[in-house]
Amino acid sequence: MTKQELIKKTKAVNILYVEDEEILRQSSYDLFSNFFNSITIQTNGKAGLEAFKVGKFDIIISDIAMPVMDGLEFIGHVRDIDEDIPIIVYSAWNDNSYKISCSELNVDAYITKPLNINTFIEVLEKIILKIEEIKGEKE
Repeated sequence: MTKQELIKKTKAVNILYVEDEEILRQSSYDLFSNFFNSITIQTNGKAGLEAFKVGKFDIIISDIAMPVMDGLEFIGHVRDIDEDIPIIVYSAWNDNSYKISCSELNVDAYITKPLNINTFIEVLEKIILKIEEIKGEKE
């Protein structure tokens, strides 16, 4: 799909973005807002989980290393509630043990910081197709 087609599809998608680092949150928000109209930001896994419980989200993007509740614990709780929601881990940790943990939690993609826009677009295309498939099954 073209970048324009992707953006048209992502504009209707609701994102939950969980990141503790303020500068990265802002720069990522600036980038993500090119794709998504609805972005809810939380600063740790506990706040992210509370937002997830009351909100309606199509994709979660989460860091791993955060205070209060880390990303892996957050994702584990999300998976207890919703096995299908697409989750992207966006982390500075490029360690195989984290990637294995994410795989065990059925994370859809693991992107390392700094963000490579082409990698992000490739991941987003796959996730949009997954969302369309899930919505098609529910109809």
